[in-house]
Amino acid sequence: MSSVIQILPDHIANQIAAGEVIQRPASVVKELLENAVDAGASKIILSLKEAGKNRISVIDNGVGMNKADALLSIKRHATSKIQSTEDIFSIKTKGFRGEALPSIVSVAQLQLMSKKTAAQMGTKITVAGDDEPKQESVACAEGTSIEVKNLFFNIPARRKFLKSNAVELKHCIEQFTRVAMIHPQIEMQMLDNENVLFDLPSASLKQRIVALLGKHYQKALMGTEAQTDVVHLTGFVFTPKMAKKTRADQYLFVNDRFIKSAYLHHAIKSSFEEYIAPKAHPGYVLNLQVDPSKIDVNIHPTKTEVKFEEEKMIYAIVKSSVQKAIAQFGIAPSLDFDQEKSFEVPFFDASKPVVQPTITSNKHFNPFEAEKQPKPSANNYKSLSLNAQKIQQATTQGLQKLFDQAEPAEQNPVFHAPEFFQAAPGYILCKMDARLMIIHQSRAHQRVLFDRYQSALKNNAVASQKLIFEQTVELSAQHFALLGESLEHLKKLGFQLEEFGKNTFVLRAVPIDFKASAIDAYLDDYLNLLSQNLPDEKRLSQQVVRLVKRSCIDQQKVLSKPEIQELTEQLFLTSNPSLTADKKRIIYRLEKQTIEQFFD
Repeated sequence: MSSVIQILPDHIANQIAAGEVIQRPASVVKELLENAVDAGASKIILSLKEAGKNRISVIDNGVGMNKADALLSIKRHATSKIQSTEDIFSIKTKGFRGEALPSIVSVAQLQLMSKKTAAQMGTKITVAGDDEPKQESVACAEGTSIEVKNLFFNIPARRKFLKSNAVELKHCIEQFTRVAMIHPQIEMQMLDNENVLFDLPSASLKQRIVALLGKHYQKALMGTEAQTDVVHLTGFVFTPKMAKKTRADQYLFVNDRFIKSAYLHHAIKSSFEEYIAPKAHPGYVLNLQVDPSKIDVNIHPTKTEVKFEEEKMIYAIVKSSVQKAIAQFGIAPSLDFDQEKSFEVPFFDASKPVVQPTITSNKHFNPFEAEKQPKPSANNYKSLSLNAQKIQQATTQGLQKLFDQAEPAEQNPVFHAPEFFQAAPGYILCKMDARLMIIHQSRAHQRVLFDRYQSALKNNAVASQKLIFEQTVELSAQHFALLGESLEHLKKLGFQLEEFGKNTFVLRAVPIDFKASAIDAYLDDYLNLLSQNLPDEKRLSQQVVRLVKRSCIDQQKVLSKPEIQELTEQLFLTSNPSLTADKKRIIYRLEKQTIEQFFD
């Protein structure tokens, strides 16, 4: 009887192991850049071709390797950083498992050239997949140069799942940004198809952040630092106005290694909860220096997750440091106990007698003698006015609750041309038979605009308007690269964007109903959709949904009678007046029985 369990051949085992480390070109970029940093390089050059699918090259001026070390570096589990079990718990470098180069070799063609300082000749190694490596002596510069070609050439199925060049380049830039961000002292350069994307001189952390993310971050950085026995925290948090719907601007490092930590992110976000929208995410660049023996970085193949021995204390330190940065920047209210007189406790004079408090009342007051009642003063009227405002606000909130909780109205209600009026900001009411119909004005406009856009796109006739004052839009390098391939697609939606210098576009025209002031927010939504790699039809629909949300009338706008009439007429001519394109309620109807229950 043959055995069911078998030992995998080495080449299959290597490819499976490589799958944990090398998932796309950005994975190769990460490993090679981190190796260059560990080699003590003061200058690193990353060069890509076709977003890394065709070629990835990393050149550094680090310590280099001799012939023996260069050959061992492509062997599995070969490392210069661990000699004993105890060394695992004192890791300060980025790479230590000895998996990076062997994993790359198993799925790509690799050429390595390296030369140690003061050595007369360097060594060159060429290897691809399971082939035997070829080694020879060559003349080369000090340091190491690694070139990776044709990623996944021997695994066509894996290569087929790579995304477009724009998406893959975005991921490569993201990995470059993470390494460059935390090592501002290293001169770094990045090129794609010989186009220089970054040319970063040695700088301070603040200068490096601005160079990587854009000049508009110059005045948005709030510095923070905390020195304790548990952790030394340094870095910057971004002002609330820079908060985004995605987590694009979040850079958290532990001992100069990028990590992801939902636990510590919660500490940072909770510090901003009073200053940003509930679904927004604050940006930050924070580095935590922690005793290596008190963290475990070996719990994930890419080492982006860690475990802290004293995580609760680190959570508290991170949160208090962020709160301090917000307060020092002048965003959060702070108390000045040197000047605030209302907190002063009066001095007690023991020489004066203590007077017992007394209560006085009007013994002749009769509540039934109305004519003797005091007339309302100006303050009384002010109080009544404030109460009226509260009632109006409560009415608006109550209507919003009805829209969020009640069952949907039937689709395509019959329209009998009733009289519409605005009872509270944002809501249009009318009597319909024995029912009260309530319309959410902003969502109603969204449905009108959505149907209008769908019809225009179908006929390739989306109308746009040129701006009197053109706007410049500055993006991060990864977003600039991603958006660059979508300019024609945006043109179909009515936008006219053109490249205007490094990482900058100029906005010349927008769709007819679009508010040009919302371009930054809309592009954030658009770029987020691009990175999700949705099917074209679904992505287009989602883009229109976001477009109409940025174009519709404000929910708090007070409408005139002609505006109300026009909006309601257009709404009932749409394909589905009851729901928006993203399935949000537009119309709610109160039956007579429901109204009567309010008074039981």
